[in-house]
Amino acid sequence: MKTIILVGGFAKRLQPLTLNTPKALLPINGKPILDFIMEKLENVDDVNEVTIVGNSFFKQQFEDYVNSRNFRFPVNVINDNGMDNNSKPGALGGLKYALDKMGNINEDVFLLAGDNYFDFELTNFVDYHKQKQTTVLLGGYFEDKAYLGKNFGVVELDENHKVLGMEEKPAEPKSNIGLFAFYVFNPTIKEDLNQYFKEGNNPDALGYFIKYLSAKQDVYCAITKEKCFDIGTIDMYNHVCEYDKSKNESINEEANTPVLAMTMNAKKN
Repeated sequence: MKTIILVGGFAKRLQPLTLNTPKALLPINGKPILDFIMEKLENVDDVNEVTIVGNSFFKQQFEDYVNSRNFRFPVNVINDNGMDNNSKPGALGGLKYALDKMGNINEDVFLLAGDNYFDFELTNFVDYHKQKQTTVLLGGYFEDKAYLGKNFGVVELDENHKVLGMEEKPAEPKSNIGLFAFYVFNPTIKEDLNQYFKEGNNPDALGYFIKYLSAKQDVYCAITKEKCFDIGTIDMYNHVCEYDKSKNESINEEANTPVLAMTMNAKKN
């Protein structure tokens, strides 16, 4: 399974933190966001290669990052030639650029964004794709529909979790299921995306392509109840740092709690 991580954005909402550091390499309590993602990917046996798609401005930092790590699979850094927000190709443009560079593809493609912090393992999601044998998405339930519509693509599903409809950040969401940036595509993804561009469709948000694809083939959506944070603002970045810190403190407390032996007193006759 080929894996592509999109890190080509310039994260203006996170400035000044991202003036000289790409968002995916911002530290969460001393550990780059990308480390959390790569650790999860290393647990997925099917993943045999990872391609990081970045921009020209931060290319060297990602190359230095990869050279400083020892992953169990090869990791490549591809430059999408974006130098600023005006010249960046967008998420779909970056995906197309990577697929074109990768040549002929006869394996499934796992696509994810490099700015997510999440609690769940990726193995179950990959297994879900194997079960469905078609494009699969990952989503979660949101109680606040106003927040959902401003920040996420929203999907409508049938009782089997087949995608019936998809809207990119709708003003009035038709469901409470928001999409996280995790996708597994069949090997035909390259041809599908080329046709999408050939028809003159929106080159940026991935949600537009998902809507296009779900109208032409079966697309399914797994749902997770575990935490997933899209780190897009300084407030969210600070929140994730606090969340990670409290989670680690909880784990450490559990690890350091002594196990008390319970002594059962025998009854006296």
